[in-house]
Amino acid sequence: MLEILPRESNQSLKQYVLSVLTYNIVRLNLKPGERVNESEISEQLKISRTPIREALLDLSEKKIVSIQPRSGTFIAYIDMEIVSQFLYLRSVMERDLSRLACRCVTPDDIDQLRENIAIQKYYYQAHKPAKLLECDIKFHALIYSICKKDFVNDVISNLSIHFNRIRYLSITKKEFILKISEHEQYVDALEAGNAQLAMSISDRHMEHTFEDFEWIRETFPSYISRV
Repeated sequence: MLEILPRESNQSLKQYVLSVLTYNIVRLNLKPGERVNESEISEQLKISRTPIREALLDLSEKKIVSIQPRSGTFIAYIDMEIVSQFLYLRSVMERDLSRLACRCVTPDDIDQLRENIAIQKYYYQAHKPAKLLECDIKFHALIYSICKKDFVNDVISNLSIHFNRIRYLSITKKEFILKISEHEQYVDALEAGNAQLAMSISDRHMEHTFEDFEWIRETFPSYISRV
């Protein structure tokens, strides 16, 4: 079932459709391999099919949907190679951001990060993975913002849809509480100004994400690309 989001005042119809589809693809309301029904989406969003087709073309360029002539449009299966390459990019970026953040983090920044972690714990205990995902994304975005790298975060976010599906699935794993604990250790290192420790925790955090790949393959085999 498609979850409908409110439309932002500055969004074009195409941008709105893109945000709704991306949200639902990441949270698996639209599952890998599922056929996209343009008529149903048009009816649910109460807009014409033109901006829907434009949004689907954008998603096709990002390899998140597959447009098959005479067959239809389908949600792409999770390509673990694409996810792996994106995670490599994130690993390199966030390791260096950890060093930078230790230089410029403020007490207010630390408060914001700790508040975010407290909310993560709440949503983990409440078994609300969609909300927990939002908090996790915001936590990492705060690090970019602390380092005055908001534009870089926007670029990364624009490419993150493949990775965020994996992120969402990993949040359903019982052991995700360990990653929240790593967030706590990471903030402790930032507060202490210990760049080496912060970088080491960032590396370990990403390594654990790589380790989730095999669990996801075994637990959700029907979602994974076989090519």
